[in-house]
Amino acid sequence: MRTMSQTLANLKRRASRKVVELYQLECPADTSPNDTKSFESNFKLATTFIETEERQEGRHTLREILSTLQSRPTMTGFFQAIETLAACTETTKSVLDGCIASISRSDDLQAFSGLLQSCFNSLAVVSAPSSHQPEAEGEDRPDTDVESTALHWLRRAESVFQIYSRVFGGAIKGHAPECWESLGFFDSLDFSSPTSKDTTELIKELMFETSYTTTLFMLAQAYSNDDDRTEAAKYCQQTLQRQLQFAGHTEALLTRLGVENHKAASTDGDTVPVPPSDWLVSSVVRIDPIEWASNASTLGEYYLACGHYEATLECLLSAWT
Repeated sequence: MRTMSQTLANLKRRASRKVVELYQLECPADTSPNDTKSFESNFKLATTFIETEERQEGRHTLREILSTLQSRPTMTGFFQAIETLAACTETTKSVLDGCIASISRSDDLQAFSGLLQSCFNSLAVVSAPSSHQPEAEGEDRPDTDVESTALHWLRRAESVFQIYSRVFGGAIKGHAPECWESLGFFDSLDFSSPTSKDTTELIKELMFETSYTTTLFMLAQAYSNDDDRTEAAKYCQQTLQRQLQFAGHTEALLTRLGVENHKAASTDGDTVPVPPSDWLVSSVVRIDPIEWASNASTLGEYYLACGHYEATLECLLSAWT
């Protein structure tokens, strides 16, 4: 059992790392506004704020990233399609088709789509009240309009993936966009090694796909919180299917990165920012078989209550195996 002194030492070590990371991120090297590396620094700064319960600061930084992306002329059509799909009805489907048809496979689309999807996911996280720290009296509170809801941002995160897939004919493999993790890993690449290039492509594909799975998971939670059990079940089913679908890809990436070595490096006593490879490893989540089976059983109980016996049997058999 961990002693109190060990616990305090661990907390001090983690706090020191956060302070160093924040300092380095607030003083980045000069970069072009068009450089994706500047977006990487801002996003990591935002996530660090969120992890340390500085939610308002994190929200502000994420909004800045979003505003910068919206101002890019080459992304205008993409944002129009996102807003149209997020609010799509039977009467707007033709408008959506026109929006998507006007989007070209530009470099910006591949450079920023993955970043945008993660940005929307993170905005959804900070839109929900914190369960750890109540907002201080007098502190600026989140807006109460529709943009302050997690569902607002999650619908847009969902739209990013769906539109990108349609633009590239449904094929993500070989066409995956950049992501925060691939940008962070970029500096450690040896471009003379084909393995490094293959690893980067695997990172981009896996992180874009798993980020979408995260979107679906949070949508299931959001609809459940709104007592919309039908929509919650739909997104829960999609989440479970995709977790199984990409479990093998996750193991392949972690094996290629030498995950055990990175785990050891990330638990040492040095008060320095974690290297890009360790940041990447911490972003890749293995499927938990027990949790997956429990969720499948719960979904099966919902289908049973609705009289959907075939779906119930499928869920229960999946949970048992």
